[in-house]
Amino acid sequence: MIKTNVKFIVGSSKEVHEFENETLKFSRSSELMITNASDSESELFESLKIWRSFEKNKGERNYYTIITSAQTPVESFRKYRIKKVKEDIRCRVLNNQSSNR
Repeated sequence: MIKTNVKFIVGSSKEVHEFENETLKFSRSSELMITNASDSESELFESLKIWRSFEKNKGERNYYTIITSAQTPVESFRKYRIKKVKEDIRCRVLNNQSSNR
């Protein structure tokens, strides 16, 4: 469990969204998984649920660059695609070729 600030940079628009003092748990296997470790609602999770809903409605898929203020398994030089947002966030790392689509 880590308390960190998180910055999401959205796709080619480079729109920046910042979330402060998020208490999160990170794990990494074939996907990056981020879990809300706080007893309260997470602004990050609520925002991502809305973004994911908009993406589905428009038939688009954005990629995100994720930057954390604490040391985490998130690699800030990678582009991630949000795969699922429920009780946790699942992100798939994009390779260089698919991130340009």
